[in-house]
Amino acid sequence: MSPGVVYIASGQKYIAEASQSAATLHEKMPHIPITLIASENTSNQHFEQVIIMENSQYSLLDKVQYMIKSPYDYTLFLDTDTYICEPFYELFELLEKFDIATSHEQTRISYQVDGVPDSFPEMNTGVILFKKSPQLEKVFQDWLNFYQRDLQKTRKPKHDQPAFREALYQNSEYLKIATLPPEYNCRTEKAVFIQGTVKIIHMHPKPERMELGKLAKYINTNKEIRVFIPGLGLINTRRWQLRFYTRYFTLILPMYFPRLLGWLSYRFKKAKLKSD
Repeated sequence: MSPGVVYIASGQKYIAEASQSAATLHEKMPHIPITLIASENTSNQHFEQVIIMENSQYSLLDKVQYMIKSPYDYTLFLDTDTYICEPFYELFELLEKFDIATSHEQTRISYQVDGVPDSFPEMNTGVILFKKSPQLEKVFQDWLNFYQRDLQKTRKPKHDQPAFREALYQNSEYLKIATLPPEYNCRTEKAVFIQGTVKIIHMHPKPERMELGKLAKYINTNKEIRVFIPGLGLINTRRWQLRFYTRYFTLILPMYFPRLLGWLSYRFKKAKLKSD
């Protein structure tokens, strides 16, 4: 089975973004083939091939319609606003057992879908791992149909994820769906809980935000359980637990149990006298 990475971009702005992301991918995984599906041609050494869309809509419809056109058996689709921190070859191993893999959307549900329970949340469509099959072709066709239908409604969805959620749920009887942890789709625009090495950062770069290369180094400065909060940075949960217990035993406990504090002080002095 041939693995590869696909970007889909409409317009020069997003083609340039895809090129920047592909450069970080090529640096970490120089032998992985990369295809760009775009509204127009471009020359970039990191793309193995460029597939030109027919009648680009210059909208999210392009992504929904053309993702299944991937030339690879095993595909990782990446949004153009991604940054590759470390190699992720192990992702493709999932497709030996599963049909598709993606991560939960941080907001869970942005748009109610009839017939889909709240316990089945939206999946983020910025990083999608899938293998070609008749079942997946049906999922992607349903996704396109549902999204086109939703765009005709008075209250239009802001993105394609509600339709993707519906397509996955309606086809779940025939699909093996895996959930990617946030280390493979680290959405740093909101608070994110991580552990180990972050492999893929997914954040639209803006001038006021930390440059993605620096963010990639910073977010992986340690591999412990941690939370990244925009504007605040990394919070190491173990250190915060230590601070909590220190505060608890020095401030809160004496406040409510003064006799216990006196007893502990007495025992400490007694033990110290014995040692002397």
